[in-house]
Amino acid sequence: QMWNYGPFGMTLLTTFNNGNATQSEGCVYDDENRTLFISEEQDRGILRAYKINNELDFSNPIIIDNRSGNIDGDPEGVTVYKSSEKDGYVIVSSQGDSSFNIYNRQEPYNYLGSFKVGSNKGIDNVNDTDGIDVINFNFGNKYPMGLFVLQDGTNDGKNKVKRQNFKYVSFADVLEKLDL
Repeated sequence: QMWNYGPFGMTLLTTFNNGNATQSEGCVYDDENRTLFISEEQDRGILRAYKINNELDFSNPIIIDNRSGNIDGDPEGVTVYKSSEKDGYVIVSSQGDSSFNIYNRQEPYNYLGSFKVGSNKGIDNVNDTDGIDVINFNFGNKYPMGLFVLQDGTNDGKNKVKRQNFKYVSFADVLEKLDL
């Protein structure tokens, strides 16, 4: 469902079924490119893009990737990194192999590579990720090109607490690793 929040409450604008998805898992809207990205886990493991027009027509989704391509297991969290007003990257967590796939932010949404967040200095690796987010703001020396935040399903490093947690990664490190 797509709703509009106005001065007098909520108004339903339209509904759509995400290509008969069995379980939509994550979504992000790219304002500048007017594109909605939705990941679907369960049966198909698909990442879709919907170009949003003034008629709110959701009948022609673009299949960006699926399990027959570069997604291993369930695609979960999805986010957009903006390198300029319209350029940048779409990032999706690929839960089956605990990796993060990167695609061009604009059509044809080419797959650019993937990376994993490994263990380092007693901090465990990232696995079983559901949610992710990224921002391109300069946070100083540690995060000059932005900050990538990811949920880690288990905390199995040298820490005594074994619950899920969040990891922060410099997006400059991601860009360097993938030579972007």
